[in-house]
Amino acid sequence: MDREVIDRALGAIERLVEGYHLALREALEARPPDLSRPEARLLLAAALAEGRPMKDLAREMGLSRPSVSLTADSLVAKGYLARRTGADRRETLLGPTMRGWEVVGLVRSRLVRSLGLSDRTEAELREFAELCFKNQLV
Repeated sequence: MDREVIDRALGAIERLVEGYHLALREALEARPPDLSRPEARLLLAAALAEGRPMKDLAREMGLSRPSVSLTADSLVAKGYLARRTGADRRETLLGPTMRGWEVVGLVRSRLVRSLGLSDRTEAELREFAELCFKNQLV
């Protein structure tokens, strides 16, 4: 494969990742004052991974299980997150409550604006997502 094409693709991925992290930092400013930044990140991650075990969520976020568990405890106490037992009773699943989904909606709308996703067609976004999943970028 042509080195120039590979370099261009790597540069695009780097800019995408940097842009996403910057947009996420800015979007998290929409969080309610009673949520810390780590709590808001976990809430958003739980919404994106709804139905998956907490241990998988911890691994994907690069955090320890105890750290995710403590943060989840705080979110449950504040009414943003709910815990439930998975099919395997040893698994804990996390999911936003109605209150949590309101915050997720605010953060997502800011992310969509910041990343310019609202300027893209549904077909373009579907194609991009399929390419990422096909190549296991996400």
